[in-house]
Amino acid sequence: MQILKSILLWLFLPIHFFFFTKKRGLLNKWIALLLSIISPVSLIFWLILFITIILCHSDYQRKYHYTRRSVLKEIIGVKLPKYKVVKRELGEIGFNRDYQDCFYLEFNEPLDSIFIHQLDSLVNNGKGRKYDKTYNFYMQNQYVNVGINPDDNTMVVTASEI
Repeated sequence: MQILKSILLWLFLPIHFFFFTKKRGLLNKWIALLLSIISPVSLIFWLILFITIILCHSDYQRKYHYTRRSVLKEIIGVKLPKYKVVKRELGEIGFNRDYQDCFYLEFNEPLDSIFIHQLDSLVNNGKGRKYDKTYNFYMQNQYVNVGINPDDNTMVVTASEI
C-alpha cells in the first residue's frame, strides 16, 4: 500500500512524495529529492518555466534589437551618426512569430550630405531600394525601411522580421 501511495504522490504531488518517503524511510533523502525533481508534474513546471523565460527574453531582445547602432550598420551597411531613440512602437506578433516594429530616432548632430550620399551609393550598387526619402534594405529574414527627414534631423526605422 505504501508503494502505491508513493507512486501516486510521485506522479501528482512530488513535494509530498519527498516528505512521505523521507518520513517512512523508504528511500534515501537524495534519491527522493532527485525523484521529486524529475517527476512528471515537476518536469511540466520546468518546461513551462523554460518556455516563459525564452519568450520573455525574445520580447526584450526585440524591443532593443533594431535600435542598436551595430545592428543597423550591419543591415544598412552605413555607420549611423549618434542618435537617441525617441519612440518605440512594437507591432503585434503573428502566429509565426513575425512582426513589424517602428522606431523613431533623433540624431544628436545635423545630418550631413555624406551620410545620405552613402545611402544613395548603396542603393545604386544594388544593396537596397529607394522610394522618395525611404530606403529599403533586406538581410536574411529581416526587412528594414529607413525614412530620413533631414529637415528635423530624424529617422524612422520600420523593421519587419519574417
